Amino acid sequence: MKITIIGAKGKYNAEYFFIKAFKELGHKVNFIDRYEGVKRKDLIRLLMSRICA
Repeated sequence: MKITIIGAKGKYNAEYFFIKAFKELGHKVNFIDRYEGVKRKDLIRLLMSRICA
């Protein structure tokens, strides 16, 4: 089965563990980083707005 996961890169976030588990089960996993291409300044502002909301 082919699986696409959309999320944020990180070694210890949920996406990391889902990708690892699906690969161990023999699935092909495609990962799309939803923050790719976002400038660091904008990313910090975006993340802070989600934390404080």
